[in-house]
Amino acid sequence: MDLIKRFLGYTAVDTQSDENSQTVPSTAKQMNLARLLKTELEGMGLEEVFMDDMGYVYASLPANTDKKIPTIGFISHMDTSPSMSGKDVKPRIVNNYDGGDIILNKEQNIILSPSLFPELLAHKGEDLIVTDGTTLLGADDKAGIAIIMSALEYFSKHQDVANKYAEIIADELHRTLCDTNLSQYEQILLNSAKSECAKEYLPVFFKEVKRVLSKYAKIPAFDCFNE
Repeated sequence: MDLIKRFLGYTAVDTQSDENSQTVPSTAKQMNLARLLKTELEGMGLEEVFMDDMGYVYASLPANTDKKIPTIGFISHMDTSPSMSGKDVKPRIVNNYDGGDIILNKEQNIILSPSLFPELLAHKGEDLIVTDGTTLLGADDKAGIAIIMSALEYFSKHQDVANKYAEIIADELHRTLCDTNLSQYEQILLNSAKSECAKEYLPVFFKEVKRVLSKYAKIPAFDCFNE
């Protein structure tokens, strides 16, 4: 499936989170996307595909080499921010962005302007995906999910490329990571924790991982995180 088509399909599924909820996932509607992803992964022929009762989706693509290579974990989350609606998203592709204002919604005078968001200018000449301004797009992190799924689809069809991959779809609100089936993903998380990106941007996530995995072994890679 085309990456953009896949992403736009995911944005059609409302997965807005609720920070006042005490459940996991924080909203039941997130399970709709979880079931969709599970079906897609099964259709790709991946192994160990399952979804637990909290909406975490897992799958693995077995290695096709006898060489000793590390397992790579692809991790993303399905839910979107509780601060704005994710229902009835109306995505639109702006082709070859010219660097000017983008009228998202003429009736409501909603404009995306580089005068307010100067980082837009760094994407001049690119194709942008926007909404009508009344909802989130959901690119955080449905874009990540679409990339993960497309990568898994590619490697499942190109067995000439050495691989061993797994996927965990997690929760934006960083809740109850300890309740997931982490034992089979211990090495994935250990490897991921060593990345500089993880140290800078995922301290909440890895603090929880450290707490959960501390029963297995001391993990020097986590020492950079303050308690």
